Amino acid sequence: MRVALQSGDRTEYRALDAEFHDVILSYGKNPWLTAAYNLIATKIEALAHPRPGFRQCRQQFIETRARLYGLIESGDVEQFCKLLRLHIDNTGNDYLKWMTSQNAEAAEIS
Repeated sequence: MRVALQSGDRTEYRALDAEFHDVILSYGKNPWLTAAYNLIATKIEALAHPRPGFRQCRQQFIETRARLYGLIESGDVEQFCKLLRLHIDNTGNDYLKWMTSQNAEAAEIS
């Protein structure tokens, strides 16, 4: 994902982001969670689209994913679940902050 972002390959970045989510769901083996995720997958994919001014958050997402991957590899399910919950919570908060800042900038321009 880092390489895709650095090279400006948005298509590859979105594909890798979707693959990341698919891997998490497949290892969870929870059909209810997968069904719930599938209801919002397109919205999450839209959020993954790189946006100007959102670089710091994207970098944090990539670093978190790398840590999650390491926890999967090491078999540390408890820490993986804690970090995944934090990632989900922070993602919503980060997007809200970003959208608020975009609205503030738009109001200043008007």
